[in-house]
Amino acid sequence: MGAYSAVIATEEAKAAPDESVIEAARAAQNRLAREREGLRSLDREQIAAARALRGACP
Repeated sequence: MGAYSAVIATEEAKAAPDESVIEAARAAQNRLAREREGLRSLDREQIAAARALRGACP
């Protein structure tokens, strides 16, 4: 989620921020937060899938 925070901060710092970039990054943050809430530490399949997706962030 931190990667998306950096995308948002970088875009907001621009003279003419692209709102679609900011909105997409915020949507991704929200999606990841919902997914994180559903994770269970004893579910090995969930853990493996989360680790595999971790590199998919910008």
